[in-house]
Amino acid sequence: MLRYLVMPIVAMPVVLALLAGPASAADLRVKPAAAPASSDAIKNQASGAIDTLGLLRAENQKLRAQVKSLSQQLSDLKYDKPFCSDTYTSSNKEKNMTRDCSPMACNSESGTCIAVAHSTDDCAPGYAWDSTTNRCDHPPPPAPDGGL
Repeated sequence: MLRYLVMPIVAMPVVLALLAGPASAADLRVKPAAAPASSDAIKNQASGAIDTLGLLRAENQKLRAQVKSLSQQLSDLKYDKPFCSDTYTSSNKEKNMTRDCSPMACNSESGTCIAVAHSTDDCAPGYAWDSTTNRCDHPPPPAPDGGL
């Protein structure tokens, strides 16, 4: 019984195709697949990729050299010149030395101790600017309270 039910369902597409009319030869022809790329085209594409890779490697090499040069310049700026390791200390890593600038402060622009004070800001804590000598000295002791 199942056989009689399955046959009409399987044959239905064939019947519908026949009812639609005769198929042309163009409809029944198998179309060829797209032609594969020629070996010359593949070689050209690979050659272009290799050329691009070579250019990128050369550019990378230039950039590495530039980074090395800039790193050295930065290192030179940091270590062969004095710098202020804090407000009152001048340091020079190349010479492996530090110098306490007291009673003066350290000049942040030059990295050296201030030689001439122009205000109390140029003095280390506990020192005051002496406008007559442009130096930083211990402040004078407080005046006595009139002997009381």
